[in-house]
Amino acid sequence: MWSTDVAGWAVERRIEGNEAEAIARLNAILNSNQQCALLNNNCGHLVSYVETSERKSPQLRGLATAAAIIGGLMFLSRSA
Repeated sequence: MWSTDVAGWAVERRIEGNEAEAIARLNAILNSNQQCALLNNNCGHLVSYVETSERKSPQLRGLATAAAIIGGLMFLSRSA
């Protein structure tokens, strides 16, 4: 089932797998009282959960990697 009525939203990509389950996960989130949080419940987590049922945030992972690299470089520059 491919939804064509997106009410003005842009479709980025099709959901791989069971679209009905993804819609059920989205409805569960929309009907809950979950609050957005930068580190553990951001928009990346939401999209990942709806698509795959796993909460992952590529943006947060990238930020953590960048922070680790910068921290490592700062540590090495002080040691030299």
